[in-house]
Amino acid sequence: MLCFSSLAPFSVGHLCKIVVRTILVIINNIYCIPTYVVWMMMIFPLKKYHPELYWKIEGHLFHWLLAMVSMWSWSAGYNIVELGDDIRPCLGERTLVIANHQSTADVPLLMAAFNPKKGVLPNIMWIMDHVFKYTNFGIVSILHKDFFIVSTNNNNNNNNNNNNNNNNNNDNDNDNDNDDDDDDDDDDDDDDDDDDDDDDDDDDDDDDDDDIIIIIIIIILFLLDKLGVTKMDRVRKREKEGLLQDRIEEARLRGYGHVKKIPRRGLELGGGGQEAKRNT
Repeated sequence: MLCFSSLAPFSVGHLCKIVVRTILVIINNIYCIPTYVVWMMMIFPLKKYHPELYWKIEGHLFHWLLAMVSMWSWSAGYNIVELGDDIRPCLGERTLVIANHQSTADVPLLMAAFNPKKGVLPNIMWIMDHVFKYTNFGIVSILHKDFFIVSTNNNNNNNNNNNNNNNNNNDNDNDNDNDDDDDDDDDDDDDDDDDDDDDDDDDDDDDDDDDIIIIIIIIILFLLDKLGVTKMDRVRKREKEGLLQDRIEEARLRGYGHVKKIPRRGLELGGGGQEAKRNT
């Protein structure tokens, strides 16, 4: 026997609420992300001349953007209940918070939990797969300096590191007499590696800045192209109206008593003159 009570949550009102929330989330994504990008374009010069102010403004904009995400879970009726130690003494200090979410569904819940806490969302950093760089919020993550990783390369690097460690252990067992020299060489290698890492970090920052500049240039060129087309259309429309007005005056001077402008046809002339009807 069919139990209709199990279908109660899927009533007409509930389905309408689902549709409205879906439309709201889609519209929210459509206008929030471009708004963030436009504001970041406007304040981008501050990054070179006043970086502290730039990142402070960016933190506020990023916080407001993630507050929109927390609204998705709130509008669905989910409330966050926190248990555990009191973290209020840490809110005024420099604190590292690490949260490992299991799926995309956890993101609105985490944002709802972090939203009322001062200084969390403006400084939050994401570590995600490089594929997410090409999603709708990829440009936001690039501007916020989030981290993109490639899982396969990391696994290969870990395997290589393990192999190198094993080889180093074997070498140390075989070369007990040259420990001091090896330590000196290792220190030099570590210093070189640190310098290389610093250079790589600088190169990554430069690459990110270049990507941002390229994106901004593309958007500016697109807007200028649109504005140029609109301006040309206005100029052509004015020229056409001016030419039509000159022809009306010319017709009146020729003796036509009645001149009427007909859209898409030209001028209808009457009341004297050589022609009763004339098209331009």
